[in-house]
Order: sequence, then C-alpha cells, then structure tokens
Amino acid sequence: MADIEATRAEIVFAWIVFLLIMKNVVLLILLAVLRRRAGVFQAPEDVEQFHGQQYVNENDDWSLSSRVNRCLRNDAEYVPYFLVLYMILFWTWEETSTPPYIQYNHILARTVTYGASYDPVSSSNSLFKIDPLSGKFTLFTPLTNYKAYDVTYDFIHKIFYVFGSEATLEKEAALSVAIVNPFNGTKKYRTITTERYAELFGLRVDSSTGKLYSVQMDDALENPTSIVQIDPSNFIAKRWVNISKASGVQPDSMAIFFNSTVHQYFVTVPYDSDYLVGIDVVKRKIISEITNSNLPAYLCYDNKTNAFYGMEIFQTERGCRLVRLNPYNGTMEILSKDFKDYEPSTGACHEGYYFTMIVEGLDKQNIVTFDLSNKAKIIANKPAQEYLDSFAFVPL
Repeated sequence: MADIEATRAEIVFAWIVFLLIMKNVVLLILLAVLRRRAGVFQAPEDVEQFHGQQYVNENDDWSLSSRVNRCLRNDAEYVPYFLVLYMILFWTWEETSTPPYIQYNHILARTVTYGASYDPVSSSNSLFKIDPLSGKFTLFTPLTNYKAYDVTYDFIHKIFYVFGSEATLEKEAALSVAIVNPFNGTKKYRTITTERYAELFGLRVDSSTGKLYSVQMDDALENPTSIVQIDPSNFIAKRWVNISKASGVQPDSMAIFFNSTVHQYFVTVPYDSDYLVGIDVVKRKIISEITNSNLPAYLCYDNKTNAFYGMEIFQTERGCRLVRLNPYNGTMEILSKDFKDYEPSTGACHEGYYFTMIVEGLDKQNIVTFDLSNKAKIIANKPAQEYLDSFAFVPL
C-alpha cells in the first residue's frame, strides 16, 4: 500500500509543477504580446494591482523579466487552488476509468495466483503462477509423475499444499500431499494415512489452526461419508464429523470459512438431490443442512464482502454464471451474465474478487475475474493457455 500512496504523491507533485509551469508560460506569452503592441511597458502613474500586491513607486522595475520574477515569487499562493483542482481531476479520472494499477492491482499485485494444471492423458502436471488480469501463465514448479486434484494455501503458516497422488501403472497410488514453498518452488511429498479402503476428496486448510480437512468415503455401507481432519505433523486422516445423509461426494463445492472465532466447513454431497452440509470444525457438529437440486459449484467464502460465492451450472443446457449463496438458508442471487456453452473447472475467492476458469473444451478456456465489491463487475476475461482444475492465492 505504501507504493500506491507514493505513486499518488508523485501524481500530486507532477500536477502542481505542470500547472505552475503552464501558468507562467501563458503569462509570458501574454506579456510578450502586450509588449509587442505597446512597444515598452510603462510603470503605473499611481497604483497597480499585480498578483495581490500594490506598487506605488514610479521607479519600480516593470520590465518583462522583473514581472515574471514577481510571478514566480508569488506562485506559492496558488498551491491550495491547484490542490483543489487536482482532487477534482483525480476524482473524475478514478470514477470514469479503471486504471488497473490503482483500482485492481493494489490487491492483485500483492497476491500470486497459483493454479494446478490437469491433463487426463498425461502422468504429470504443473503448478503455474497466473496473472488473472492478463491471463499470462508462468511455470512455477513441475509436478512430475504426480496427478494434482486440489490446491490450498495456509495464509498464516505460509505453506502451499497440492493434494493428489503419484502417477503409477503398477497399482493404485496412495493419496499424498505435495508441500510446496510458495516463494522458491521447492517441494516434498507426504503420504496421507487413511482408514482402510477409504478415499479422500478435496483438501482445505484452516489457516488459524494449520489443520487440513477433506471429505472421506469408502465402499463399506456401515461407514458414513465424513469430514476428516488431517494433522500436518503426521498426515493422519482422523474421522471428524460424520455425514449420515450422503450417498456420494461432490468436492467441487467445498468451502471453509474461518477467522479468530468462526471455523466452518461446507461441502456438497449427493443425497436424493444435492445436499449442502455446514460443519463447525471446532465443536465437531453439523450446523446447517440445505437440499437443492442446483447448488453452485466451487463455493468459496470472501472475507472482504463477508459472503459465499460459486458458479451455478445450468441443468437444461451447457452454461454457467456467478451467484451469491447463503449457505445457511439456501437463498441464491444471480450476479453475472450467462456464459453459454461454457462450464467452470475451478473457482476461488480472495480479498473481494472471484476468479474462475470457464471451459468450452480442453484447448479453449478463459480466466474470468469478478470484482465482488462492485456488483460483480467483470474486470478481466482472458484466454488461458492451460486447463486448470484448482486455484489458490498466495500473498507476497
């Protein structure tokens, strides 16, 4: 933020200097024209008002250079007026345009967007740095022989987690986590220990505690779908809260909401129609249950606007749109236009923005950025060079 304030101070200074110079240039031109017409300047016979000062001495120097010097000496009295003019001009400029370095990059420039690529015919994927305003991708670190399913970032402990499994043809690989240094890309892998025959879907981190959470289910009917807690000290998945009304899992709608007092986790699971369950991970109990046949995918919580957002996928045709969801009562508000012929592959919130990748095909996808504080205005819709199935954000 200091850089932005410095930039604004430089703009103020530049405007003041520019206006002072222009005033004196105009004055020089005016005096030159008068001198040419009159031949010479005559001192006033009695009193002349000049720049707010009275001159009564007939012997005063009224040459062109003397008058200009007097103007320069008295420029200080104009500074307050120039500041007022600057504020009017700057306010008008901000309201009628969207200079990215002021309106958007003050948040986005302090954050690196990371995305994990997904190629169904490849055994390897990559972690990319992404500029959502331009759509530019930069390879951050390769995930050789590793299939990435989800990514999440611990903002407090500054740990980046990539959830996936080692690609192997010999047997079903164990689920694991790639722990990535968000600043230099170094990584190490840790296997997640689960219950026998259990599978995990998705990964989220509660930064205030450092604990990881996922959705677990297995083939045994007596074992209900459950939220599991994963301790990053040993990566053992511990059954945390059972979800009895579940016949499957849809991990693309997971969201976690936490601050100093609230630790909540939401996940959509199939049970007749879609079923959104809210979990208090501290009290280890279900706090909300919503049944809806069309719950949004890629649900996330935005701390700046204090609301949940997701991508609603059309049921009767191919398409999607951004919506705001109240996960406690199920009410939904449409925020964006319809993206016909596109479906989302991922989505996430950060500091008043929602980012999503909408896909028409594996070789045609766009990254769309919404300003949630400004009626979900689309501030960028750029073609993306890679297909991504997860987003995360890392403060610089």
